[in-house]
Amino acid sequence: MARSAQARSAIFIWLGGGLSHHDTFDPKPDAAAEVRGEYSAIATGTPGVQFAEAVPLLARQMPGSP
Repeated sequence: MARSAQARSAIFIWLGGGLSHHDTFDPKPDAAAEVRGEYSAIATGTPGVQFAEAVPLLARQMPGSP
């Protein structure tokens, strides 16, 4: 019988002060100006999915991107 692996430690990375969700993965391009983030939305390779222009390299890594 195989034994399952057990973690002995974990790495916790605290990113205090980072970009908010609507400044990265949820730009809400059709929302009112007071709701959406300061960055414009850019397309990814996945139809219907947009990221904020602050993360263009990450947007290019989405499935279907060239």
